[in-house]
Amino acid sequence: MRCVLGIITDGKKILLLRKNNPDWQRGLYNGIGGKVDIDSTPIDTIIKISKEEIGLDILNWNELETIILANGVELTYLLSLVDEEQIKKAKSLTDERLEIFNIDKLPRNIIKDFKEQLNKVFFKMEEKK
Repeated sequence: MRCVLGIITDGKKILLLRKNNPDWQRGLYNGIGGKVDIDSTPIDTIIKISKEEIGLDILNWNELETIILANGVELTYLLSLVDEEQIKKAKSLTDERLEIFNIDKLPRNIIKDFKEQLNKVFFKMEEKK
């Protein structure tokens, strides 16, 4: 199975979902994401999911890396840098709560693998400044 997980940020703030499903993610924060259909690509999938889950038509996704999880799932992380106005327009279209955080004040209860990816992304962004 292939899945995608998207990071949406303006460089200072980040969108996170407080998860209800699956059960092992309940109450934890994660990015937007889901399963990649057999006839789709990670980029096409994350574009579709961003529209369906948070109502944003985001086209500028960059693949960060693909990892194989212990359960055999192939997970592709993607990043989209958007402007502050676009972040403000996001609304959860699912039963999961969408929240906006300052990057330097993230909640503690972020899914471990996603937190590690955030550290990689934002550490690299700091190096470029």
